[in-house]
Amino acid sequence: MNPDASSTQIELTSTICTAFAIAMTLLRLYIRWNNYRKDDHCAILSMCFLVTQMVVILVSKGQIDTFTLSYIFTATFYATVWSARIAILCTIIRLGRGREQFRLHSVLAAIFILLWAILTCQLFWSCEAERHRSPINISSCSPTRQMAILQLTAGVFADVTLLFSSLQLFCVIQDSSLRHRLKFIFSTCMATTLASIVHVSFILKGKDKTMMLIAALVEGCVALSVASLPVVTNIIFRLNPMLFHRSSHGTFRGINYESTVETLIFTPCPDTQSVRDDCESETPSLLLPKAAFPRTASDLEAIGIAILPRLQTHGLTEPLAVHVHQLPSPY
Repeated sequence: MNPDASSTQIELTSTICTAFAIAMTLLRLYIRWNNYRKDDHCAILSMCFLVTQMVVILVSKGQIDTFTLSYIFTATFYATVWSARIAILCTIIRLGRGREQFRLHSVLAAIFILLWAILTCQLFWSCEAERHRSPINISSCSPTRQMAILQLTAGVFADVTLLFSSLQLFCVIQDSSLRHRLKFIFSTCMATTLASIVHVSFILKGKDKTMMLIAALVEGCVALSVASLPVVTNIIFRLNPMLFHRSSHGTFRGINYESTVETLIFTPCPDTQSVRDDCESETPSLLLPKAAFPRTASDLEAIGIAILPRLQTHGLTEPLAVHVHQLPSPY
């Protein structure tokens, strides 16, 4: 293959894919401008590593030796992918409820950081060993078979963990349309796994280094785009709610859907401890006063459905209509 043509393909792929991933991330940051959290900071970090990778590819031609360039490329690739995965995990932590889930996800975040460090150390270990074996003939640090296997194993573990970690959100959210939306959003975590499998397959073949680099570029951009997808997708659904929501004139279990106001019919819990315990036993996470997220219409729906039977059991039948304005989404 013509080296100039290969270089052009790599530069073109890097520019297009990186521009798309950066646009997704900037849109995410614009949406969450006044409410940055750890997941947004991790997304910014991943974007910085991706930009560094693109700059090195476009500017370093003839200025940096190939061995050093391969070092920088692989290190920034790992940093982009794993910081994006940590951003997704932090999003799940932000949306999750309860101390046990927080502790579990914090442990998973530590494992992700450890895997990132192990992959980076393996890179330096393999490349330095290769340099000492043939200090004259070596031109670049190519990924080895062991690096490819560890990269694929760690990637599949991380993506499957992210997918199953998001399932705890489905246990709380009652609205079927929102549940389908969450399934769509978090199942895209597997897109990074598919890109990783393609990348590893080119590494194991070891013939076409151009396609190997292109696959790595695509995987990094897919990882960063998937990290921003929950926030960006929510805006799309808010602009066109008919995609996943019922008709605005329909009713469902005590909630009248209107254009800008949701009407929730319920009787407030009295101060008696027995009734309050019954209510909180039904919806413990939704009724937490210090929950780290705003209540959406589906959350209010779940509260109303859960506490109405309990209140009727205690003879509290006088309903109270509360008009709740559309709350901002936690995404």
